[in-house]
Amino acid sequence: MICNIVISLLLSLPLTLGISSLPCTQNIDCPFHFVSRCNDGLCDHCQSDADCSHIDPTATCTSLESGKNFCKVFCDTNNMICDLNKEPPYCREGTSQAECDAYFGPGVATLITNNDYIDLCAICQAPTQCSSQICHHFHCVECIQDSDCGGSTPVCDKEYHYCRPCIESDCGLRYCDPSSGSCKDCLNNNHCPLSTPYCQPSLNQCIPRCSLFS
Repeated sequence: MICNIVISLLLSLPLTLGISSLPCTQNIDCPFHFVSRCNDGLCDHCQSDADCSHIDPTATCTSLESGKNFCKVFCDTNNMICDLNKEPPYCREGTSQAECDAYFGPGVATLITNNDYIDLCAICQAPTQCSSQICHHFHCVECIQDSDCGGSTPVCDKEYHYCRPCIESDCGLRYCDPSSGSCKDCLNNNHCPLSTPYCQPSLNQCIPRCSLFS
């Protein structure tokens, strides 16, 4: 049976945890399915099956639709399933609604089974089950895209689905403004081209010289 490890992380890790910033000296210091490889002193996504071997001997480095890699665990067919409520997940026999109740509290999660998620404790299966949050991969999350966020945390972290301020890598050719948490066209005149050399401070847009006097 194949278990999708994306769900295990969403269920077992705090959404605001900066796992990708964990320091390390070797792969064994990175016991997470999303970031199992030690790369330049920080935990990073796997690049090969060897980067997953310390998590489970059967784990393989697999790509998500987002292009990110993670370690996927395979369980044999002898009534074995992948326990998605643990980090790291492991293969074991059976599961039940009672286990879901024990882990999340009575009535919080529902036991479901389908082709992609084997015996999963699902927090939600429909948007109405998440109150003000969003149902994403059977878990209530704060956001799935930037339009779900606002204020001083306008960026949706696409990996862990929480709203946060911008970082430079979010902004492409624009600039991350630490005061607002959002991407701007310019923060000072040095960010502007010769054709529009002045950064208008209230709009953070580059404007022509003559506009200063109009």
